[in-house]
Amino acid sequence: MDDGSLVALAATDAFARGAPAPLAIAPDGAVLFARSKPREASADLYQLDAAGKLTVLAQAQALLATAGPPGDGRGLPPAGSAAEGQRGSIDGAPDGITAIDMSADGARILVPLAGRAFVIERATAAVRELDLGPHRDPALSPDGKRVAFVRDGDLWVATIGEAQPTRVAQHPSGVAYGIADDAAAVFGRRRGHAWAPDSLALVFERSDARGIDPLYVGDPRHPERAPVAVARARVGRPIAKVDLGIVSIRGGAPRWATWDLARYPYVAHMIWPARGPLTAIVVGRTQTQLAVLAIDTATGATRQVLTERDPAWLNVPPDALTWLADGSGFLWQTESHGSRSLDHHGADGALIRAVVTADVGLRRVVGLSADGRDVVIEAAADAREQHVWRVPLAGGAPVPLTRDGGLHHAWSEHDVVVIRSEARAGGQRTVVVRGSTAPVALPSLAEHPALPSTKLDSVTLDDHTLPVALTRPRAFDPKVRYPVLVLLDGALGQTPVVDAIDRYALDQWYADAGFVVVRVDSRGTADRGRDWQRAISGDVLTLPMTDQLGALKQLGARYPELDLARVGVVGSGVAGGLAAIGAMIHPDAFAAAVAIAPITEWTLVEAAFGERVMKTPADNAEGYRRASAVTYAEQAGRPLLLIHDPADPTVPFAHTVALIDALSAAGKPVELATLPARGPLDLTLARVHRTLAFLRGHLGPPIRPAVMPAARSEEDEEREEEARERAAAKAKP
Repeated sequence: MDDGSLVALAATDAFARGAPAPLAIAPDGAVLFARSKPREASADLYQLDAAGKLTVLAQAQALLATAGPPGDGRGLPPAGSAAEGQRGSIDGAPDGITAIDMSADGARILVPLAGRAFVIERATAAVRELDLGPHRDPALSPDGKRVAFVRDGDLWVATIGEAQPTRVAQHPSGVAYGIADDAAAVFGRRRGHAWAPDSLALVFERSDARGIDPLYVGDPRHPERAPVAVARARVGRPIAKVDLGIVSIRGGAPRWATWDLARYPYVAHMIWPARGPLTAIVVGRTQTQLAVLAIDTATGATRQVLTERDPAWLNVPPDALTWLADGSGFLWQTESHGSRSLDHHGADGALIRAVVTADVGLRRVVGLSADGRDVVIEAAADAREQHVWRVPLAGGAPVPLTRDGGLHHAWSEHDVVVIRSEARAGGQRTVVVRGSTAPVALPSLAEHPALPSTKLDSVTLDDHTLPVALTRPRAFDPKVRYPVLVLLDGALGQTPVVDAIDRYALDQWYADAGFVVVRVDSRGTADRGRDWQRAISGDVLTLPMTDQLGALKQLGARYPELDLARVGVVGSGVAGGLAAIGAMIHPDAFAAAVAIAPITEWTLVEAAFGERVMKTPADNAEGYRRASAVTYAEQAGRPLLLIHDPADPTVPFAHTVALIDALSAAGKPVELATLPARGPLDLTLARVHRTLAFLRGHLGPPIRPAVMPAARSEEDEEREEEARERAAAKAKP
């Protein structure tokens, strides 16, 4: 067991610490980024200007060491978290500076840090702290003069330089203003309010959660603390009533936007462009229909600009709609052509032309050029890769900004493109591209892992191909048979097999401990087109499990070192539930399973997340039964380890308790491990060590047989299958 490399992996947060994290691009071309030391979490704020000069704009610990404003200026825990109600402030800032807001002219920066709010003048680096009291979600106005924030469920505005903030919207009892509801996170929206481009008004979310069944979240480690009531909607149960209000910075009665709330109860996104109307993307409860609404800010009236439907579900990412700089139209992402593509619509919603066709493999819209002629996107036809492209809006071939495999992510504004690259052969690099000049690297302090031995491969099942990643021990012996570890991932919206070898550092650690580690990109994962991802609609178990089993069988035939009699499976969240089910219903394939914070009972899942894929229990009773690990407790016969933090705010401990109760009632043994209430390094080490010890104990070490099985190619398997079919045909009367 190579503890040194595991400690390095955990202490560096998978080697992300020390790497520059772009946060903003100023109008003068300067790039602002956060960066920590290689093995420290707390990040500071840096600037690389257009001339290549690097400066430190703010150090997190230095800001926190300054005396705060009069009274308690610290902020509140996140809305709905288990910590909310247990403590009134946030202690420390473990991650340092991770997000900023910048004024439209780039002169002023807002830095939220540990519940405090600091304003920095870029020209002088002068810092002042705002006295906002306990607050959350501070946002700097485009003109840089004010900060909007939420306190006690009300929307407030503080004018920089003035002593007292102004409450601009006061909520009635049981209703919250300006806080993003739980469903917003499913669409990637983190904030419940947004500034008007002229900085004179705000749009904000009104959320009424009084109809939601409360959940009581407590920490069994601290029985002296009362459980916290959390309004979290579950599948098939009442959800929050959400709409939007517009209010002046001087306060007054909000103007409420009106639409068919029964048909479109979710507000996925709200966009207030510099030119063009205030726009909301609203979505139906089962997420099979959406509408793009243009809102009249004077009256609150809405008009429908665009609608879209999908019989399974609609993906509505934060960049789904991008208004053009002149307000003449917008870019809209759609999967109606089979894969994600980008269409240009007029301001009235009329389709003008396709900008990015479905064959390009669009992933994300990064930004528009200053002249409005080009759009920068992330895309790749191969789901294992991701590249950055510049695409002319008027038509023409996309121009690649990255090449040679790997994963490339971009930020773009003011004709500056920042590209972070994870190379196919290992290593990370972040560069700034300005026009035709040579790229300039953002300085990095990140450590680099020793290159894993991972090999990318694929198998073919029926009519579809499954990408596969295999990681062998560095001291691999071809005359030895190894137990196999299947790492389940990407069950919903992720891509487990990617063309960036550094992503397999943990796989290599497990492999060096005596395993061959396997990842399979099964149906239901992202970036393979609409049909591939939607194949699991209503049933998250059958097709992903079929793909995992089929891939294992072919890989075992192709690579004799894989001992398919000794396969362990590990997953977390949705994949944790699948791992537990796999060991119960396929004991011939999986000899042991580890389920980390598993989703074992889908009726306990948050409504917007669960109903997207599974719809409601009333409409899909069989799907919910099949997806529940509790259903199969009577069939359990393989060793199962459950790992869960009893105070986990994301996946409630009730999921694990439900499975333990069912297994106990069936007289089946199960192992349970909780996670220590310490820092992330301790958590990672404890989880991985416990997983490894369990798998070693039940799967055993690598074994050197007297005779190794012969390898069979895919062609051999096809010929054998054809021979079996011919024999079966001859045997028919």
